[in-house]
Order: sequence, then structure tokens, then C-alpha cells
Amino acid sequence: MSADDIERIIHSRISAMTIDRDKPVAHDIIERLLLAAQAAPNHRKTRPLRVAVLQDDARPRFGEAVADAMQTQGDDQIKVDKTRTKYGRAPVVLVVASAVGASELETEENRYAVAAGIQNMLLLIDALGMTALWSTPAKGTHSTMTQFCQFDDTDHVVGIVYLGWGTREAVTKDRPAPVVHWLT
Repeated sequence: MSADDIERIIHSRISAMTIDRDKPVAHDIIERLLLAAQAAPNHRKTRPLRVAVLQDDARPRFGEAVADAMQTQGDDQIKVDKTRTKYGRAPVVLVVASAVGASELETEENRYAVAAGIQNMLLLIDALGMTALWSTPAKGTHSTMTQFCQFDDTDHVVGIVYLGWGTREAVTKDRPAPVVHWLT
């Protein structure tokens, strides 16, 4: 693979929810994605990546648990109702968390490493001709999510990745140039 190939994947990758919810994703593909995430750099080789793979009935049960937590904390009923069904929009939902570190700094570094791992997954998903969307957890639902996913209480959910096969070609959007300060 050339640098041009890598750049093409980086610049063409987008998040989309145009996913065929009924077309399954093979376990070997999911395993490849998880290995790609684990390959991301992490500080002091702490290996902070934690993943729960939600398929079949686990997706609506997860939605119910998260929606119940949102309702308990007084979230808007429309958001609560949407949450009850939204995890069924893809055949696979990956709940991705970061392990706590030995210090506050290490915990923060672990989260960065897991975010880099999610990007590795997203790039591989695109290269495999699949579609994904990286979502953040609803405020105040971490405890519910970590319990449901059988993570440690101290783990922190960094993202939720909806994964599947696209139903249509996603349109690549122009991205603004980065803000750069060249210092000499």
C-alpha cells in the first residue's frame, strides 16, 4: 500500500448511518477491527482498550438500559424514546471504553490511545467497504453502559461505533484546512 492509498482512505472516510441493519457482519471482520484498535499507540503499554460487541438482542436491551438511565435523570422524553431504538440501526454496535490508569495523567493518556484505536477501526472499516458512525455516549449514562457491557466501574466509555454494510454511496464532504502555527 502506498502513501497515496493511505491518504485516500484518510480523506475519503466519513461517518454515515446509511447501514443495512439486516446484513450481518462476520466475526472475523469484527476481530480484525478490534486488533486494529489494539494496535494504536498507547503510553507505557497500558493496553487500555475495552470493547463490548453488541449484536442481536443485546442492542435493544442496551438501548432500554441507557434510555431508562436517561429518563431517571430527567432527559427530554423525545431523546429517551429515540435511545430505546437507535442501537438497532446497525447489525453491530461496538461500545468502546478506556481503562483507568495508575495516575490522572495515565488515565487521560489511555483515553487518547483508545480514541486513536477507534480511528484505526474507522479507517479499516472504510478500507473493507463498510460504513460506520462514531457516536459519543449520552451524558450521565456511563455507569449504566459500563455495567451493561461488563466493564470495570472505573472504565470510561469513549465512543459507540455503529458498524455495518452501507446501503448507498456516502458523499465525501470537504473538510476545512487545519489551524496551523508555523514557528521558526
